[in-house]
Amino acid sequence: MFVFLTGATWLDASPMLVGVIYPAYAWVGSRNRVYVASGVTDPGYSTLSKRAKITSSAPWRVVFSVRTQIYDPITDSWDSTDNAPDPAWVLPGAYVGDTFYTFGGEETDGWSVVYYDYTRKLNIPANSWSYGTSLPEPRAGLGAAEYSGKVYLAGGYNDCASSTCTVYSTVWEYDAATGTFSDRAPLPTTLAEGVLITSEPFAHIGLFYVPGYTSISGGAPDLSRTIYRYDPISDEWSVLGEYPSPARYQLGAVFMPDTSLWVIGGADASGDVYPLVSRCKLVGTACNWSTYDPPDLPVGRDALVAALADTTPPRPASFMIIYDTLKCRIVFHVDSVSARRRILVAGGSDGLEAQNRAWALVADTLDVSLYLSGYLTDTTYTLIRVDSTLPGFFPLITEDLDIPRDTSDTLEACLDSVKLRERETGFTYVLPITPSCIPCYPLGEVGELGTAEREATPQRPFILSGNVLKANTRLEIYSSDGRLVATLDGGSIVLRRGMYFIRSGAKVVRVSVR
Repeated sequence: MFVFLTGATWLDASPMLVGVIYPAYAWVGSRNRVYVASGVTDPGYSTLSKRAKITSSAPWRVVFSVRTQIYDPITDSWDSTDNAPDPAWVLPGAYVGDTFYTFGGEETDGWSVVYYDYTRKLNIPANSWSYGTSLPEPRAGLGAAEYSGKVYLAGGYNDCASSTCTVYSTVWEYDAATGTFSDRAPLPTTLAEGVLITSEPFAHIGLFYVPGYTSISGGAPDLSRTIYRYDPISDEWSVLGEYPSPARYQLGAVFMPDTSLWVIGGADASGDVYPLVSRCKLVGTACNWSTYDPPDLPVGRDALVAALADTTPPRPASFMIIYDTLKCRIVFHVDSVSARRRILVAGGSDGLEAQNRAWALVADTLDVSLYLSGYLTDTTYTLIRVDSTLPGFFPLITEDLDIPRDTSDTLEACLDSVKLRERETGFTYVLPITPSCIPCYPLGEVGELGTAEREATPQRPFILSGNVLKANTRLEIYSSDGRLVATLDGGSIVLRRGMYFIRSGAKVVRVSVR
């Protein structure tokens, strides 16, 4: 019996090559890699007082990174490629096909701030950066996400002066094929330093903006917890709900295949940094935060990387299905399944300094669901991930599905499909089986055989549970592989126990065993 458990584990992942605060990042589906570019390695001040420091008269030390770092969730390793073309931070990343993009951002020399309108493109096969069409206006703190081959950019800020900043509700659509920007329906309010996430590749239900703040005044952000959904087909925004308190910004968010949103980390308006992780399951047009409470990060982080890490379904090492007609059962066996790294959290700030530590979320609970028809009902078995070094694994499972029999009716059960599903993340794999049925025949005495059964050659299977078969008419008895093993002209015969096929020309046949 397997113990029921709902949980997941943040396992230590390989640290980043360079810890960075507020880089651009994106999971690149065509490569199953997380790309991270730019950011600041040492801001020389606490992120909680960033706006006040930016507008102060005293210079402060800033060290930018232009390194492009690549995380491989399969090998749990980091690599690097061509450096970003310029230093920047508070900039978003997105991808289309084999191209990783970063947009806008800001740079400072400690005295003043420059806001960029750059569109930067990393050609992944060529390992080479270049510039694309500039943004309509310079912006930092944008949200960016891909949907159906286009990148959507929402909100952002610029023009920070006297401890205030101009925050926008603007939304632009970037067509990667033509390199052009177009205006779309604006956000319901001004928003910045949240995160725009896409429902792809798991569901085509639009994009989501997780805030963020609506304004900056006196160096402090006016935070919002309202999550907005954007439908790129109708070009409309709607309110999805609010994430749990406290309100935070510089957070991360990820969309998972069970249509759930995960909100990760961030800092509140006073600068306290949180390890909080919350999950909302989409129910129609609302957000249900109570169905599952995921584990928090080991420590608090803001201005972090939070992205999908691996979208490989949870395939077993091997599986086997045996249809045992003699014992009237289906034997199901699945070998161990490796636990995958589903969400990567890396870098960011602890409120003071850039960090390179990283974690990966690994599901702890695997449901093995067998979908049946006939005389068996659907059933689900639960496997628990075994504690071990990375990446961990689920143990094997072998189950006998016994088909109930009585002494009069021929029963049949069909195995239609088998599905493996990580309960915490929703990642699902349907085993490639051919739906099959197993017939189970009466034990002991068989009554009258109908006309259709008489015409079959041989007419029907029969399970001999005793050693002696007795009949009132002539019978031809065949083995399960079609060989004639005996002829009975009335009377009785001794046979080995097992399954046989019988044929008779009589209208009514009565067979008994003992």
